[in-house]
Amino acid sequence: MNNNPQQTDATTRNDAPIVEPKPMRTRPAESVAVAFADPRVSVVVPCLNEEATIAGVVNEIFAWSESAREHVEVIVADNGSTDKSVSLAKQAGATIVTVETKGYGSAIRGGMQHALGDVIVIGDADGQHDFSEIGSLLARIDDGCDMVIGSRFDDKGQTAKSLPWLNRTIGAPMLSAVGRLLSGTDVRDFHCGYRAITRQALDRVTFECTGMEFASEMIVKAAKTDLVIGQCPVSIRPAGRDRPPHLRPFRDGMRHLAWMIRNR
Repeated sequence: MNNNPQQTDATTRNDAPIVEPKPMRTRPAESVAVAFADPRVSVVVPCLNEEATIAGVVNEIFAWSESAREHVEVIVADNGSTDKSVSLAKQAGATIVTVETKGYGSAIRGGMQHALGDVIVIGDADGQHDFSEIGSLLARIDDGCDMVIGSRFDDKGQTAKSLPWLNRTIGAPMLSAVGRLLSGTDVRDFHCGYRAITRQALDRVTFECTGMEFASEMIVKAAKTDLVIGQCPVSIRPAGRDRPPHLRPFRDGMRHLAWMIRNR
């Protein structure tokens, strides 16, 4: 257990490299030539059949980048979509990275391998995250944090409207409490998918999880590496998807719990 960590426009690349997530992340040399003005921020969006929302998500990110005057690339890490997600994301200006190994963690790791920014922001493709709030995450990074985790539980009214009762009252709070105990952090919301990490921090940590437990792995391994972990209240909106959610609360919750116990 680690008790030391402190708490506190892109040119469209229409190529779709196929990657297998690896423990170590590197900047692919061939990607540098197509980077736009060496973007400060890369936003990685894992995607599996999100045609109802993905274009709006990409557009929202670029709208924020324009208002904030930040050079941003949007990487949609496609994990085997069979709908129009890829073509819609590409039309909206995103870079498509095809990740063949299935799983939430695999998709994010595959996207991060191709990220060129000094800060990598991660957010979901289903419309739940408000990407106009990216600046709030970056503010914590600018204040000295190596990684920032969003917290959905600072706005109880909005969270109550957007998360299933079991998730918001038992599942997420309980697993977050276990995570805090085993990692020595005070992170309120271990499983919020809206977060940011610096390039330098990413180069110090090796991530390996392929599934939903990747969210816990990020925090636990950051704590073990003595990274400065910050928190940031974030909004949560009802998902705009027209398909069943990928998350299976009991199965994925048990995977989180088992991973944290093994790696305490």
